[in-house]
Amino acid sequence: MSESSETIDRRNLEGAVIGSMVLFGSTETAEYAASELDGKEFILPGHRVIFRAVVSMTQRGVPVDVITLADELTRVGDLDQAGGGAGLREVLEAVPHSEHCRFYVGQLRAFHQRDCLAVLSERLKGLAKDPSCDPRDTITTIVNELEAVRAGTTQNTELISATDALEAFDNRNKDPRQTISTGLSQLDRIFGGGLRSGQLVVIGGRPGFGKSALMGQMILNAARSQRAGLMASLEMNAGEIAGRGLMTIDRRQFAQLPVWFAECSQFAKLESLLRLARRRHSIQLAAVDYLQLIETPSGRNDLRERQVATMSRGLKRLAMELQIPILLGSQLNRESEKRGRPSLSDLRESGAIEQDADIVILLSGDAESDERELIVAKHRGGPCGIVRTTFDRPKFWFSDSTENWTGRL
Repeated sequence: MSESSETIDRRNLEGAVIGSMVLFGSTETAEYAASELDGKEFILPGHRVIFRAVVSMTQRGVPVDVITLADELTRVGDLDQAGGGAGLREVLEAVPHSEHCRFYVGQLRAFHQRDCLAVLSERLKGLAKDPSCDPRDTITTIVNELEAVRAGTTQNTELISATDALEAFDNRNKDPRQTISTGLSQLDRIFGGGLRSGQLVVIGGRPGFGKSALMGQMILNAARSQRAGLMASLEMNAGEIAGRGLMTIDRRQFAQLPVWFAECSQFAKLESLLRLARRRHSIQLAAVDYLQLIETPSGRNDLRERQVATMSRGLKRLAMELQIPILLGSQLNRESEKRGRPSLSDLRESGAIEQDADIVILLSGDAESDERELIVAKHRGGPCGIVRTTFDRPKFWFSDSTENWTGRL
């Protein structure tokens, strides 16, 4: 059976993208393609393997040409998956021009978006026919999914091989660019270097204990390293947050930071703003302050606990979709003040928060003291522990305690 013309065109297009990354020794071309694509756009497994090898080499600063690429594929044991020498020759014989890379990348993304729309349309047909689905929720789902397709942040529509899973694991644990520092060395040590993409990080505390300050500090710390961030606050406006930042950062420096702010209370709008910030400003970290103030369009008879559960699950899915860590502030129950250290059960209004979060940090200490304990009460796939810090109230800033002590729960 002969291949369809569309399959042949796409195969040639994939080869043109990879060829333009490898030929002519253009690092800028390779970096551009790597920033626009993540590999799931390639339907041919061999092309996907070659693309990821080129991206890995580019990120490590290794010159990419035919010889070094073959050596790289041999080193990681992927040369056979790439089709061997014949597979490399097929790609490079496309002889594209590196100046046309943007066109090739745009066309390949368009192919992938059409694939995603086809998958989405079938799923939405099922939702539309399901009498148990609330039409308002279905409409919100449609809008969010379409926005994800446009932004190129849809989840992989193919099965993931064991080799790809191992590669993702290796990158997660070896590449420092896969983590974002919290700015607190002891906390980073517990997290294996910092926060990671796809994580939902809940920061719980009673009013006045510094949960908003801690989230804002993490956003500013990331921005100082040119990791763009978004601060969405439901209780402070952008001016108030900026004023806090000026307590520790020079005004001119603050104005140059890649930080954006959002003021909204509706959950659907919040999701849209996060997607917009990811697409337009390439944010790598977001903070939402705080969960109990977010409003949902659910019916009035819905229990608040159910609404909160829906939002926490939605934010976890969004963190996975956008591939960024999302910090989420949450209040603690009043009863937490009556016993020593708070626990996961003190998260207010919903046990689903505990379930959806990858990391939960609870703030503890004497309200009149500057000493704060950051209790890592949950750490999916990692250790829990207690980190002692000092909270500078006038400057809204946390710093590692001079005791430099980390305890285990």
